[in-house]
Amino acid sequence: LVVLAFFAQVESETINRFLLGSLLISGAASGGFMLELGPSTISLLRLSLYKPFYVGDLVTLNKTGDMAMTEAVVGFVENITMMYVVIRNFEMKQVWISHKAFNELVIQNWTRRPTKTVLLNIGISTKAPKTKVQSLQEFGKKWIKGSPDIQQNNYQKCHITSTSNGYNLEIIFFPMVGVSHRQIRQKFLMSFMSAAERLNVPFVPLQLMQNFCEDCEVGNVEAMSAAAHAAKEVVLDDLLPDPDDMLERGKE
Repeated sequence: LVVLAFFAQVESETINRFLLGSLLISGAASGGFMLELGPSTISLLRLSLYKPFYVGDLVTLNKTGDMAMTEAVVGFVENITMMYVVIRNFEMKQVWISHKAFNELVIQNWTRRPTKTVLLNIGISTKAPKTKVQSLQEFGKKWIKGSPDIQQNNYQKCHITSTSNGYNLEIIFFPMVGVSHRQIRQKFLMSFMSAAERLNVPFVPLQLMQNFCEDCEVGNVEAMSAAAHAAKEVVLDDLLPDPDDMLERGKE
């Protein structure tokens, strides 16, 4: 039972108090104590093995699984004790639910996802030659396709979606289950920025209307042509992900 409590994220102080109380009560009426503990122990076993929620998750608890909130407990998991799960509802009240009650409850977890989506919006100056912009966009797409830390069967996107504040490049991908959302995002951005540096592609803030970049004059056709020709000679293959260089799984 102590092992189950550990996996259920019950605090050590609570476990100690429970064990002491168990000894005292079982000494007086062991039969009645075990009868009362049985259903709660089974429910605690299920929670510790399957982990349907963690402390901090937003959950809905009811008996039918219906989306109606009238007969449901909705709130954030605040604590998991030996005998109760404490939910803080949207009225800021604590709701104490016994483990035994979970045998009849449907748990809906609004927080839990197998993996977090990586969504990036990057602004590229319209003063950059379109050949450079296209090379950078193709590099991003190729990097995502070649990464062993990204789900290849899930939705992916690396496209220019608008030109309101420069070229707006929208990037979406899903890390592999267990891959840190922050680490894979950083890994992609470092490679992407290195490619932009080699191509000499300037970025612009997406929230501002003015373009502050001074890469080349819009009317200078010769400079634009030379930059486009230089973009074709830039090698970016060494910046693509190494199939053997995978991020550690299970860390956020």
